[in-house]
Formats: sequence, structure tokens, C-alpha cells
Amino acid sequence: VNVPVDDVLHTYEALAKSELIIASNVRLANHHITLRARGVSSEVIQRMIEQALLKQAGIVVTRLDDKRVSVTYNDKLEL
Repeated sequence: VNVPVDDVLHTYEALAKSELIIASNVRLANHHITLRARGVSSEVIQRMIEQALLKQAGIVVTRLDDKRVSVTYNDKLEL
């Protein structure tokens, strides 16, 4: 509840077991994320985090390949 984006990204990185390639403008996303997930698989939690980042902070997570994930901030998305 009300977790800074940086902390959410660290959790996502551990779950995804991938390198996050974070755009420099992600630091501009001064938002906090609230997510409640219990009793679901790590894959489901990853998708939930991706949706929460997108809808609550305008952060877009895109898988580049098996080992890398792109993380960008779109300040034009309606939150």
C-alpha cells in the first residue's frame, strides 16, 4: 500500500528474474503504487504489478527478450 515506484520496480525485477532497463525519465514518475495480491503465482503477480504501474503511475513495462525488460514513463497517459 502506497509504495514508491522504485521499491515496486525492485520487487518486479526479482520476480521477473530479468534485467530492468529503466529510462531516465522514470524518476519523474513521482507516484506511489497500491497493490494487494495473496495466494497467486509469481507470474500473476508480475502481470498485476505491470498493470498497477501502468494505471497508477504511467509506467510502461515491455519485455524485450528472455533476460531484459524495458521500463519507460509516459506522462501523457491518463491516470
